[in-house]
Amino acid sequence: HQLPHGTTSAALKLRRNAWRRSESYAQLMRALQTSLENAPALRGRHVVMFTLVYGTRYAGYLPRWIQRAVAFGHGARTLLFCLDENTVKVCESHHPFPALCVPGEVKTTANKFHFTSVVVNSGFDVLYLDFDTIFFKDPLPPVLQAAEKADMLLTRDFGTECINIGVVFMKSHPDNAQFMEDLIIWLWHHPYEFCQKAFAGVMGLEDVQWNSIFGDIVRSVPRWAFLDSLNAFVTSTIYGEGAMGWTGREDQIVIYHFLDGTGGVDSSISVRGYVNLFDLFYANDRLNLLETETP
Repeated sequence: HQLPHGTTSAALKLRRNAWRRSESYAQLMRALQTSLENAPALRGRHVVMFTLVYGTRYAGYLPRWIQRAVAFGHGARTLLFCLDENTVKVCESHHPFPALCVPGEVKTTANKFHFTSVVVNSGFDVLYLDFDTIFFKDPLPPVLQAAEKADMLLTRDFGTECINIGVVFMKSHPDNAQFMEDLIIWLWHHPYEFCQKAFAGVMGLEDVQWNSIFGDIVRSVPRWAFLDSLNAFVTSTIYGEGAMGWTGREDQIVIYHFLDGTGGVDSSISVRGYVNLFDLFYANDRLNLLETETP
């Protein structure tokens, strides 16, 4: 992969007007250009964050989700892939940079891979976040420090080595670009119901297709590492107290991933039943999400 050298507004504008590009691609190029022109480089690199969101329920939490990113000074580097018209409108009404609300149509979590691949191939480092996350601290300083020794950073479950791709950082690096291409091509030919397991399979961490019979799907794996998933980049305990959760001090948490992608749990095996943490964090008048000193 030949990645862009010295990303410029002119180069992004040229890509935005490329022949036969999709409207979402054009809007993403516009968003990256806006970020480039308004967000300062960090450690000499262009860095953006993004999540994807759709549906009436989640759109209701979107204004305060954006507010939390803005509180840490990241408004100009926070992109949102909005997969329905209402979510686009809500995003544009509350984002300080409405051009960073990128409209899409196809409602699939595979979009996190497509979006990440385009960003990496456009010369930007990217921190992907599931929508069911909240910043306790500014995530970019510890992420960029950890990235000095790796090109891809992942989180994992508390008590296991199973990866969790609710928080993923990727540098704009040829190895990452190739990895994402391999993953997307494999998923095109082998639709898989659980994107996290597919990701792990292409990394060689799980056997998702009986490799001994059908062949190994691993091609090239970037230089990667885990973020601190014990106390800094942590999850709720939903199923299995030994596998999920966190330990340590609350004031050391950076990102809390509360694992609410469906609005419910399987009560027969969950630890404590469903608790709506979206309401706690993003619909709670007792919280001032612009206050960053108190987690």
